Amino acid sequence: MSADTYREGSLRELAKDLAASPYDPLRFLARGGMGEVVVVRHRELGRDLVMKLLLTNLTGQEQLAERMRAEARMLARLSHPSLVTVVDSGRTAAGRPFLVTELLEGETLAEHVAARGGHLPVRDALELTIQTLAGLTVVHDAGFVHRDLKPANLFVVKARGAEARRLKILDFGIAKALSEEDRRDLGMVAPTTAGAIMGTPSSVSPEQVESGKVDARTDVYGLGVVLFRIIVGRAPFSGDALELFRAHLLEAPPVPSSVAPQPVPLVVDRVILKALEKDPARRFQSASEMREALERVLVDLSLESDTTEDVASNEAATLEADFSGIARASASLQVAGSWPQATSDAEDGPTTRPVVSAAELHHGVQRAHVQAPSVYGPHVQSPSVQPAMPMGGTAVLPGPSAARKTEMLHIAPQAVAQPAAQPAAQPTVRLDAAEPLDSPWKVGDGEARPSRTRPRPEPVAPPKHWIATWGPIVAALVASVVLLLCLFTWKVL
Repeated sequence: MSADTYREGSLRELAKDLAASPYDPLRFLARGGMGEVVVVRHRELGRDLVMKLLLTNLTGQEQLAERMRAEARMLARLSHPSLVTVVDSGRTAAGRPFLVTELLEGETLAEHVAARGGHLPVRDALELTIQTLAGLTVVHDAGFVHRDLKPANLFVVKARGAEARRLKILDFGIAKALSEEDRRDLGMVAPTTAGAIMGTPSSVSPEQVESGKVDARTDVYGLGVVLFRIIVGRAPFSGDALELFRAHLLEAPPVPSSVAPQPVPLVVDRVILKALEKDPARRFQSASEMREALERVLVDLSLESDTTEDVASNEAATLEADFSGIARASASLQVAGSWPQATSDAEDGPTTRPVVSAAELHHGVQRAHVQAPSVYGPHVQSPSVQPAMPMGGTAVLPGPSAARKTEMLHIAPQAVAQPAAQPAAQPTVRLDAAEPLDSPWKVGDGEARPSRTRPRPEPVAPPKHWIATWGPIVAALVASVVLLLCLFTWKVL
């Protein structure tokens, strides 16, 4: 019998079983080891809802029926946009327990991640995790622990109009009430089987494996595993159930940024690894604490992104304005050690290249250094901004790209003479032919600061005056003559 034939037959049987209820079954959504999920329609209201039923062959297991009733009562106590809303609960004519919830349009987080290449961008992952933590805070404040957080139990609701997408927590089937009073009120009277590990092996916490004693920090660990998975694309540990239990107890998880297929900020690494601490005392102590940490990270990432986008959007205009002086001056530069100057009409004929003054060139370089740090790129720390320098100072700044320099420079084979008028007032602009085009530029004729280019050549000392050379010899001769005269006079007397 095919799956479609089975489902059609099951729907007809379910319709008979629900005849006394206000619901008509429409289609199957999912089927698991303990229950199945069906879309139903309320006859009187005409509203489509979701019904979760225990499998027919498990109807006689009263412990499972009690858990489903407890799940319905638990969700009825809770109200939050990140929690599914319970509408009804009861039993079918055949005695199958069921609960009815709102119908959600979207996909599970596991399907959502798979449809996007196996992982989510860091920002999206953080936003969805923050929504989950907001819902978990309500659950924990009410005295409950989910115990089975995983991508399959989280649902991404499709955005509608002005409403943003929303993540909802599903399947409280193995959730636990922490107080004995709540367990009695909810009907959770059946004890957990001794030695049984309640949870999914890939996301179970160390304390679930070791002692079974859980609290809110158990869900913090589970959500840390979820965040790791949706950023990295895989769970922190792999293997069969026993290997996973051992890894959660004894092995350190890998650093997310070391195995992720995308850049992961260090602060995100720290949050995930803190949530995955083996000792609950070293984790975030509540869902709200982890949520606050992620919100701070998200704000920092948003500020960094906004700054990068603002700089990038204005970079072309800023560089065009700030390097205009350099571009104009570079039109008259020669390759090997020439000076910015006008071409003589008498020697070379009328010039067709623009000419710029030394002061304008120097001002353009200073503005570029102060106002255009984005040339270093968003992932490289820009140099400290230096104050405006007096004429004759030295600025070290990164050069534009090779294509930009090629466009800016007009390389001519002949050299031109240095202008006679006030040569000392002009700052030197030197582009060595052997220097890479994208290396830092040096501008100025004063004492240079250290840079990434090769050291400046030592200045040639001026020729010494003749006194410096012959003075000592003459002095020695005079002293000798004086000494001889003194000796001669002493002997005569």
